Amino acid sequence: MNPAPRPEPGAPRRWFHSPILHFLFIGAVLFGISWRRGGDQAGSADVPPVISVELEAALTAERRLALGREPTDLELVAARDRALESELFVREARALGLDRSDPIVRRRLIQMMQALGEAVPEPTRAQLEAYLQAKPDAFRRPARVALDVVFIRDGADSAAGVDAVRAALAKGAAPATLGDPHPLGPTLSSRPLAQIGRALGPQVEAWLRSMSLAERELPGPFSPSLATSGGSCFVRVTAMSPEALPRLELILDQVREAWLGEQRRLSLRRFTDRLREKYGL
Repeated sequence: MNPAPRPEPGAPRRWFHSPILHFLFIGAVLFGISWRRGGDQAGSADVPPVISVELEAALTAERRLALGREPTDLELVAARDRALESELFVREARALGLDRSDPIVRRRLIQMMQALGEAVPEPTRAQLEAYLQAKPDAFRRPARVALDVVFIRDGADSAAGVDAVRAALAKGAAPATLGDPHPLGPTLSSRPLAQIGRALGPQVEAWLRSMSLAERELPGPFSPSLATSGGSCFVRVTAMSPEALPRLELILDQVREAWLGEQRRLSLRRFTDRLREKYGL
């Protein structure tokens, strides 16, 4: 069975199902219990909590979002009971001073405020496209090459072996028939140059970077003898793909996560700055 198609960035369904939005609704319900009467006594231990019309609507909306449908009467009754019980827990915790002295409670409050400060809406496709174009280096795919490798193991006769392989390659001998077995085999599949450098050594990577790969016919010429781990090697490029910036569709999740991460950091910074200004810090 094929999975359901993923909604476009910024589509209402994705925003409505955002955990941040659920958090805000739940926070409004749990911390916004209000009373029809009581004035300054609201929230004191001897005044029973009563859910206001506004919070009743918030509870219904939160259940609708969480369930993906209209909640039943029984589900709404259960949600009201949980909200009222939560308010009782909050009151009792405050009466015990847990909001001031308990480090776990303090840490949870800090986490909740940070989540509020980081709340941002889902990006639109236009925002993601603009972000991709503004930060191409963060998403550009490096050049990749595939190689033939002829390896000559270090040893007493390795210099003679290198000369023999060089001469045979000049005459057009098949590279797979030459040299010694290499741990990675006689060919390397397409991979970034940096990864090739880690596999075969910096001399091989440097030689590849010195070439204008896009201007050469493939397979290309063999390299000179290059030092590699455990010996020497000759390599040639058999396939390549140049450095490129992928289309948004190919890296949508990666761009979205980067955009959200940056926007959340900025949002939290602004939120914190407002709090510092409010308290004269």
